[in-house]
Amino acid sequence: MSTVALDPAPGAELRMRYELSAATAAGPYAAVGVELPDRAAPYDRLTFTARADRPMRILVRFRSLGPPAEHWQRSVYIDETPREHTVRFDEVSPFEAARAAHPDPRDVHDVLFVVETTNTRPGTAGQVWIRSVSLQK
Repeated sequence: MSTVALDPAPGAELRMRYELSAATAAGPYAAVGVELPDRAAPYDRLTFTARADRPMRILVRFRSLGPPAEHWQRSVYIDETPREHTVRFDEVSPFEAARAAHPDPRDVHDVLFVVETTNTRPGTAGQVWIRSVSLQK
């Protein structure tokens, strides 16, 4: 089983501490997210600043409420230097059984930051810092 913890950090950052399970059959991942009860419309992108304890890729995933719940995602490279990233809704790819090529902002209910085994080896532990997360248009 993977584990994740979210801690406040200096400078209005949130620190995501994760450890992916070593069991590859389960598709280990660790994620933190935020619910958007009013959805993402009228916005068309998400902007955030992130850094990590080592060079890596994380997924930024948008999830609809459904039914069925659908997911879209984009990989973002982060390293030890804090950098601002922008992920536009029309730049993400469908994940699993998403029917539409891109999410409709009126349906986006959750934003997730995900560490998983496409880009990180099973059993890896590390830290990611995220700040200044905002929807924009």
